[in-house]
Amino acid sequence: MKKAYLLLLASIAALPLSAREVQGAAKTGETTGSMKTVEELCQPSKAQSDLSINNVRATILGGGDMWWDLNTARYEVPKGSNKHSMFAGSLWLGGVDEGNQLKLAAMTYRQAGNDYWPGPLTTDGSASNNK
Repeated sequence: MKKAYLLLLASIAALPLSAREVQGAAKTGETTGSMKTVEELCQPSKAQSDLSINNVRATILGGGDMWWDLNTARYEVPKGSNKHSMFAGSLWLGGVDEGNQLKLAAMTYRQAGNDYWPGPLTTDGSASNNK
């Protein structure tokens, strides 16, 4: 009985550790209707920067991703050691609009598209709000 209990406990503990693609989500670049979406008309961010602070070197991307370059881990501690303690992370922002509807921008390894886009900015640096 004790072995069965431990096996059940171990399997329950391992369930949240599995990763898989979002089922039913459209792949990046696929058109689901006859009209092009905003995502198809805009280019995803390609900007990236390496932060080098307190003996840590970490890459951040302009599309909301952190600690990877879309292929390999880029959170290195101590810097120069080629030891990476984290593979990837991202910025998740959420809130409720005037109609009490939840709005969320959350990257999941870009497997279902991008939630963050650069711009649109005008030539004077202010944001454009024309629709």
